[in-house]
Amino acid sequence: MRALIVDPRNTRQGVTAVRALARAGWTVGVGGSSPRSVTASSRWCAWWHPVPPPEGGLDQFVSAINVAAAQRGYEVVLPCGDAEALALSGERHRIRTLVPYPPHEVVARAFDKVRLAEAAARARVPTPATTLVRIGAPLPAMSSPVIVKERVHAGLNQGRSGRLEAAVAATAAEARGLVAAIHAGGGDAVVQEIVPGRLIAHTSVTAPDGRLVVAVQQEAERIFPPETGASARARTVPLDPDLAAGAARLLRELRWTGLAELQFVGTKGSKPCLIDFNGRFYGSLALAVGAGANLPAVWASVATGRPPGDVSEAVPGTRFQWLEGDLRLATGARGGALIRETLRCVRYAVGARHGIWSGTDPLPQAREALRLAREEAPNLHRLGRKLLR
Repeated sequence: MRALIVDPRNTRQGVTAVRALARAGWTVGVGGSSPRSVTASSRWCAWWHPVPPPEGGLDQFVSAINVAAAQRGYEVVLPCGDAEALALSGERHRIRTLVPYPPHEVVARAFDKVRLAEAAARARVPTPATTLVRIGAPLPAMSSPVIVKERVHAGLNQGRSGRLEAAVAATAAEARGLVAAIHAGGGDAVVQEIVPGRLIAHTSVTAPDGRLVVAVQQEAERIFPPETGASARARTVPLDPDLAAGAARLLRELRWTGLAELQFVGTKGSKPCLIDFNGRFYGSLALAVGAGANLPAVWASVATGRPPGDVSEAVPGTRFQWLEGDLRLATGARGGALIRETLRCVRYAVGARHGIWSGTDPLPQAREALRLAREEAPNLHRLGRKLLR
């Protein structure tokens, strides 16, 4: 059993996926930017292959995947980012190993925030009010703060690398600036109302025959960046039957199979609103794996026609920490809150699941620590001065 993880952006979910697949008996290779990357540094990475981001050219991306597949005989290729997922799906006819996705029209619809909202409406799943702003079109009137996002986080054929993250615009002028930046990159923008509440994720793996194999639910305790970011702290919770039913209706409406993380925002007593879809490995993947649901192994197994093995339910109450995000929240505090929040960050780390930090796989965390130390040097210096006073 051999799987290739495509991770040219060097993500924490890539490290989690390498470890999780290896734990289930898979031999894992990594396609990415450097053999010294965090993902390729894992002791569970058997081979590294140079694979460029697809934004640099689909021909080069496909060629690199095929060279890796020919060299090591990978049975399946699994992505860590939206651009990689869309490129693999759209170019599967040229890729010489299994791309574990439904038909490309299904993939393109699910990754498109406008079409996703339309599918959610048909599936009776609430979504925030979403307005499409095409290239060259004026910004519609707005009366309150909004979130501005790319319609599709891909960047393919746009002459740029990476994605533009969602951002809050408090004024019409700010919204126009954010929309203009997205349009300058060659993509359409969406303007979405802000929904208050806690970030909730429902993640599942659906077999090619439409059978639900496993599902996990989690709730965020802190996110970074605030309002538009990813889980900096989160924990698993029991499946909400209503939320799970809505997720199942939406996935059937999309005709989706494979791994799917649906992100919602909601408050107690209200129906959560769907805000995003991830059909690839995602940032807090380590929480589900650490809680006992090995989603990467289940996805790879059902995609290649194997039994999913021991499919365990996620243990409720398991905690996750994205250390970098949590640390940036802590070091952004001022006055006495700086020390207090930093100590809370360190305390929360003990016993939590982490995407990169692991006592049995030290090299990725050593590389990550060096990067964090360089980037956070000014804040760490400020913290050290306060502690010495």
